[in-house]
Amino acid sequence: MIVSEAALPAADRQPTLTYWTSVWRAHGDRARLRAADIALLAAVGAGRADAIRGRQPSGIDAAPVTPYDGVVVAFLVLPRPQTSADSWTRPAKAALLPDRFTVFGYVGDDLVLTADGAPLARQELAVSPDPGERNQLRLDESTGVLNVPDELLWLVDFDEAVRIGMGLRIPLDERTRDGLDRLVVLGLREAPTAEQSAVAFEN
Repeated sequence: MIVSEAALPAADRQPTLTYWTSVWRAHGDRARLRAADIALLAAVGAGRADAIRGRQPSGIDAAPVTPYDGVVVAFLVLPRPQTSADSWTRPAKAALLPDRFTVFGYVGDDLVLTADGAPLARQELAVSPDPGERNQLRLDESTGVLNVPDELLWLVDFDEAVRIGMGLRIPLDERTRDGLDRLVVLGLREAPTAEQSAVAFEN
């Protein structure tokens, strides 16, 4: 049986081992289970006993139904997770972007439109404010003007999106003026090898 040691006080390790060993050896016998509970209460008190009973070991459900006293209780020591005082410490970014976007438009089965976007200016783009920056996304309630940091401007300014390759402006003609039945947008990356793309995707 394995018991996680995360948040388990050192003083409770031996009572935990003794209690769950007794539960295993009880083989479902109610009198022996009750005796194990009484012994645990006497050893650690009600509060700590509830905590120990609440940490059921992995494997306890596999106790044999025939009398067999061989049991080992092991403690799984988990490292303490790294935590931060703040839940938000860095901006969200879109990574692994293509070199450029290419658009195909269809009316019925006929290809009536093709267009290429500008090469992407950056291979990472911010998609949320940076909590460490003084210049934040905010609305001036007196003027109604929205202040947008430069790195987020492409999200609200279509001209900026076109400039950096995240938007396309395509003139309509007689084939496209009435709309399209299907629009396909592909993001293409030409430079990396298959191995480099696999590593980048994994990261």
